[in-house]
Amino acid sequence: MADHKLSPFNWYSGSYLVSFNLCDQQLDQDLHKHFDGWEVSVTVFADSMEQAYDKIVEVAERDTHKYVGELGGENVEWQFRGVTELDPLLTDLDHSSDIYYVDHQRIKCCDQKVFIRSKQALCE
Repeated sequence: MADHKLSPFNWYSGSYLVSFNLCDQQLDQDLHKHFDGWEVSVTVFADSMEQAYDKIVEVAERDTHKYVGELGGENVEWQFRGVTELDPLLTDLDHSSDIYYVDHQRIKCCDQKVFIRSKQALCE
């Protein structure tokens, strides 16, 4: 019987959450009430679920950095919050990868934590 967590073609689809913080302001208000989180989905080539998870984290860390003047002239820093999904793909893809963004409107940054799952939980 085939392992349901192993892709026969070594392709995996995963998602992670990112959100941003304003860099140059010291506000007392809870900014998490005002800004949405974004779910980013990627495909990666890996030998196992564990390796796919690590590659997704690597992509996320490369994708999150500071942007100057992005939000109405404000400096913002995108922050990786955690991996939310990880699934083996049952079809063969070429050796490129693709990234696509899904807007998570109406999800406060502080409410994102319930979507984040550990490497162990996703790979079991």
